[in-house]
Amino acid sequence: MLGSVVDLCHRLDLVVIAEGIETSEHLSAVDAAGCNLAQGYHLGRPQSAAAISRSLTAVPAATIGRG
Repeated sequence: MLGSVVDLCHRLDLVVIAEGIETSEHLSAVDAAGCNLAQGYHLGRPQSAAAISRSLTAVPAATIGRG
């Protein structure tokens, strides 16, 4: 079912973001289904704006957004 929804979205030229990824199994499933992006506790816990700002300034700008 997930693959069908992702395929439909791609046919409509939409980017598919999987939310609620809490385990490596979840991540594997959405990756196999072809989701473009993912978010959830498995990938990163909620952070304050200050913590995010510190993280982003610690990474060279050329690597931000690369898969």
